[in-house]
Amino acid sequence: MVISGKRVPLNVLTSSQVKEFHGNTRLTGLTHDKNVSESEMDFNGVVIEIELTPNSEIAKGVVNLNALDEILVGRVGSPSVLSVYAAREITVIKEKQISIAVGQGTSSALKAYALLSPTSSE
Repeated sequence: MVISGKRVPLNVLTSSQVKEFHGNTRLTGLTHDKNVSESEMDFNGVVIEIELTPNSEIAKGVVNLNALDEILVGRVGSPSVLSVYAAREITVIKEKQISIAVGQGTSSALKAYALLSPTSSE
């Protein structure tokens, strides 16, 4: 990786779980767990990405899923069954960032509220 014209080493860890962060006034390293063995890593910067594998086991047989076990949703985030709502990595929506999830979750909550409201037209 090149930052400000300088080549800096880049380590990519996959399938690891962060156990502890290190540093007093700034982040200087972490302890992570991979394949049951724990190890420490020092660094000058870090980007941590959460797992994006959908946990849709509970939805199997209830709503339509694709080959990646993501819930198929329409344009407004509603799956194939009325009163079931889905958001973020569990859906086919391409963007998986937390800000997208917050918006999708809010939209789902508003749809559920409208569905339960006595004046609902759905």
